[in-house]
Amino acid sequence: MNHEKKRKSEKIYWQYRKNEAYIKWSDDDTVSINGVTLNVPVETYDYRENE
Repeated sequence: MNHEKKRKSEKIYWQYRKNEAYIKWSDDDTVSINGVTLNVPVETYDYRENE
């Protein structure tokens, strides 16, 4: 039986007007989405904050 903590889903990446995404997981906590690398438990990306 698997007893992992259940986490609610959260938005980690927000990009305006993108029809496709290139997603690559480096490990359990690190993901690269369209060239933006995030440490999932603590980081998010919002294009409006990075213009």
